[in-house]
Amino acid sequence: FEVQLKREGCSGIQMAIFPYQEGFPSGALACGECYAECQPGSSSTIVYLSAEAIEETLQRVEAEGGQRLVPCTDIGGGNGFIALFKDLEGNVVGLWAPVA
Repeated sequence: FEVQLKREGCSGIQMAIFPYQEGFPSGALACGECYAECQPGSSSTIVYLSAEAIEETLQRVEAEGGQRLVPCTDIGGGNGFIALFKDLEGNVVGLWAPVA
């Protein structure tokens, strides 16, 4: 089993992106200063949820008491957009949206 990771970098984030196929899970390894500020916990794993409208989703999170950590950010290479927030229990959660 061999996987070719796609390297991307923008907005201070270096990424190695696993292959993506519509309807199947994917992921990436990411490193950037914005992640150090999030303090995601001892496992350093952040789950990203698909969101069609990241800004609207972040506004709903904040309205319920969550905290925006990283604003909607273009991750470059046509790979979409991400954002991070902290929920009421302190979990860091990512949002991902494809390029429209």
